[in-house]
Amino acid sequence: MCEFKVVIEDNGSVIAENIVKTFYEGKTLKLVNILNETVDVENAMISSVDVGKEELKILKHPLLGAVFEFLKIYLEYQGKNIYNPLVEELWNRVKSLGEVMLRELWVKSRGTRK
Repeated sequence: MCEFKVVIEDNGSVIAENIVKTFYEGKTLKLVNILNETVDVENAMISSVDVGKEELKILKHPLLGAVFEFLKIYLEYQGKNIYNPLVEELWNRVKSLGEVMLRELWVKSRGTRK
């Protein structure tokens, strides 16, 4: 059996080992090890899987959680052909977080553009 070490992509820190199963519940990535213990990682997505290295990398950011929440509700109501204002509210949250990120990047770069 193949057990994975789970690493956060941007800083290389190991957050779990001996992981044999992974799935999502809402915006939470669930990592289950060989002892059936669960590690919860919010606002994260799997970015790569390397079976040879037995390594699973994840990307973690608050924007991902907002996108997951939006998609879950959107798909639920799309399947029912129902409009719910909550979908629009969640989409606006995604856009707002993105705008904040862009503003922060611009400020940190002191206005330098490529």
